Amino acid sequence: MILFERKIGAIFFAMTAFVFAKNLSAESLELQKILPPQIEQMLLQTNEISHIFSENDFEPKFIPNTEFSDTIKNFVFGKIEPEKMGFAEEKLYRLKKSEIANKNADTHAASKIMRSISKMQGMQYFSRSRKSWDELYSQAFRVENPDSKNFSAAQDLNEGDANGLEIFAFLNDHTFGESVYKISYSQNQNALLMCMENYSALSYGPINAVKPGNLRMCVCIVDCGDEFLFYIGNYTEFKMISALKKRLNNSFEARLEAIYNWFKNQFEN
Repeated sequence: MILFERKIGAIFFAMTAFVFAKNLSAESLELQKILPPQIEQMLLQTNEISHIFSENDFEPKFIPNTEFSDTIKNFVFGKIEPEKMGFAEEKLYRLKKSEIANKNADTHAASKIMRSISKMQGMQYFSRSRKSWDELYSQAFRVENPDSKNFSAAQDLNEGDANGLEIFAFLNDHTFGESVYKISYSQNQNALLMCMENYSALSYGPINAVKPGNLRMCVCIVDCGDEFLFYIGNYTEFKMISALKKRLNNSFEARLEAIYNWFKNQFEN
């Protein structure tokens, strides 16, 4: 009887190990389809990788291989002119679902979060110049009319599928003050894409720093089963003296990090 039980236990262990190995293989193959092998290995080691563009290095490297890949490249990086480029960066994060409260989160959950503009109010970012955490958006809400003189908050459109949705958002930014952004969404079963550009100019103190349409950013979130792949890319055109440009570059980079951290923290709410 004992021998029989041992045999059953051995068979059960072997089957469990086989299923576990098969699942690992499936996840690995899935990642390999989304990312080039070298990028995948870097991400698996660190869970976060960055690429800051320069005049001699302005080709995106981390865009996930999904049906939205061409849209990302064309929307954010399609009109890059190195001599006009103020700041451009792409970041790639790996968020394990075991590290968030909602272990069953999927593309729909990610979609609902990224459409909840009102919840961006109070978003925190780390200021590199002050070496401290500050509030990024003191106000954040969807607006019906982007050309209004007096903005009032409209309800978030975060129910159902986001595919094809286009909205405008009012953001009162710590650095750039009050501004309006145009945001569009695409969604399929496994991925969400959010594309964002400034509808109004961005001011840096008395300086009209970024003209309308010259800040373009996207977030692409891919559901990989046990984890999310979170891609965020930004391209901004502006001309400034080197001292101010460095401050603006730090500001834009901090915003990319802030958006990812905000997304991750929304699962705790």
